[in-house]
Amino acid sequence: MADYTGQNLAVMSTILTGATKRDWSPLGTFTAFTQEEVQMMRVGDALIIACNKSGHTAIQNFLTAFAVNSEATFINSLKYSHAIMNETKPVNWKGDIKDRAKYSAQDTATLSVFSFPTGTSKIPAPDVITDIYNCVGKQAKKSDPAPTSPKDWKVGPFQQLLGIYSTNVKAYEKGFGKPLVAAKYQNGKLSETPKMDYAVTVVADKSTVHAELKLLALLTRMVVDGKVEAKEVQLGGAKGACRKCAAWIDSFSKWLTTQGITLKTPEDDERKSADSADEGWGKPELDQTIKGDAKVKDSIADLFG
Repeated sequence: MADYTGQNLAVMSTILTGATKRDWSPLGTFTAFTQEEVQMMRVGDALIIACNKSGHTAIQNFLTAFAVNSEATFINSLKYSHAIMNETKPVNWKGDIKDRAKYSAQDTATLSVFSFPTGTSKIPAPDVITDIYNCVGKQAKKSDPAPTSPKDWKVGPFQQLLGIYSTNVKAYEKGFGKPLVAAKYQNGKLSETPKMDYAVTVVADKSTVHAELKLLALLTRMVVDGKVEAKEVQLGGAKGACRKCAAWIDSFSKWLTTQGITLKTPEDDERKSADSADEGWGKPELDQTIKGDAKVKDSIADLFG
């Protein structure tokens, strides 16, 4: 797996945020979806994604639509999604463009200052745009038959991002297969940990806890269970951490250091949170990391009182 930095993860999370501001199940509905926050963590060869509230459902549906089953297919899903959302003047797509997915001002600000991961580019290459056009241009009309060529697996998600209506869009969805995604952390339960051979793990937790805390809770469980061989963990998201989460991350990283692990966040991150809470973390942040787990509590709680 590529050595993704915190900045890379922030970019990847931002692309996922922009793409999942619409419901991806079923394809072709273009229903608005409230995606509050996406955060990512790299632990060795594992990429782990968490969201606020039920945002993970849109991520899972997005990955399914793009048939993500490896690091390469995951990067492709981001590359093509960014190409569509980044284009201020897209080529003359054939068909009825209802509502093309676009970035918010906050998304654009993150993408403008952070470095893109290998395999993607801030300015999409012309051949990427051509790929999209070739796949969509001939398949966007209502009267077009469903694609039969293997290369046309991309048509469904492309149409979803472009907001192009098609009577056949559901047919496109059928052949995508199941993505290699493990939702091992569900509704706050820490009984299982991600397997390192999964390309992408999605944290299936619908609680109102901020995404960073979900990731740190999972990381804590992994460390206590001896599941982390990496000496460095990267964390980055579409938004800067709120003040309390940022303070907790700083304190939590000190505990990780006692375990021989360094936690790294995006360098030169000057994004300001709109959170008006007082500085410093408190018992809620600690409780969300422990999750009532006695084994975790014995290892971490005494360090923070």
